[in-house]
Amino acid sequence: MSMKSRGFAILALLCASTMTLAHGDEGDGRLLQAQAAAQDGRVKEARSLYRGLIRHHLQVERANAATALLSLGELEEEGGHLSDARNAYRRVSELFPERRGDINVAESRLRSIRQDGGRFLVRLLQSGKKARGAKRLGKMSNIVIEGELVIGKQRIKITRTLSRNPTRMREDAPALQLSKAWNGKQGWLRKGSEIEDLKGPRLDRTVSWAFESLAQLMGEHDGKARFAGSTRVLGRKAYRIEYVSGSETWTEDIDSKSYLPSRAEGTQIDANGQNSLLTLYYHDWKNVDGAYFPGKVEYYKGDKLAYEFQFKSYKLDGSLDKKLFDRPVK
Repeated sequence: MSMKSRGFAILALLCASTMTLAHGDEGDGRLLQAQAAAQDGRVKEARSLYRGLIRHHLQVERANAATALLSLGELEEEGGHLSDARNAYRRVSELFPERRGDINVAESRLRSIRQDGGRFLVRLLQSGKKARGAKRLGKMSNIVIEGELVIGKQRIKITRTLSRNPTRMREDAPALQLSKAWNGKQGWLRKGSEIEDLKGPRLDRTVSWAFESLAQLMGEHDGKARFAGSTRVLGRKAYRIEYVSGSETWTEDIDSKSYLPSRAEGTQIDANGQNSLLTLYYHDWKNVDGAYFPGKVEYYKGDKLAYEFQFKSYKLDGSLDKKLFDRPVK
């Protein structure tokens, strides 16, 4: 090879190297730009930038293109577009068979989506806690609720007091001369001047009701959660979350705009000690001292409205009588 030809060859190599570096720098910059857009919630812009990176750098800078494809999958996953997310993750192995690390990440994300909804489930749970005022609820030590239990045409005024750490509950219906409580160790019932200790199914129902009532107000759930798709509740789009604990499954439908519960469904021990299906509809959420609570809850057994509770007031962290939950002495 002549000196002139060798000079042209070296120049060509230098030019090719420079172009590769330039494309790499450009890819790095656009990738950072896309990631920043995603973090700021500019989803359409981020999606466009990721797709552009994949198209333009598929051959030139494959590392950036693979990262962009994974990031696109994560963006779609967090937004609840799980079909698009799955497609993005599957394309990683198709387009980048040599990038074993990226393929492993994509396969891990696919498994997570299949199991519980992946990143979208995490976002739903976080958004739900934020919507209900998690910071304020986390500091709450007790709550006193005034309302009316409505059964057909009958309206019964109820005062419900719930305390945390330990979980305790008391309900009073003055017009019926009826009080019922769980004090953390025992359950008791007072009707008029008669007082009795609760046992068996009646005690089980009272304890369950104490813990479930507090969990509903706090937005807390037992069991493993999984995203179970979209549905509609009273004409509005909602996201369904399933909570599985042992053999029991409880579902909660989260409004797609407010991220507050609109419906919940599960089993409850009935008066005969048997499990029965119960569906709850939540209405008229209101802000109380930085936390959100429903204004009304309807309780359905099957397709029939069994009763509803209309909440009149909520009082957080008031001073409670130290003996409020104790079993009364005759």
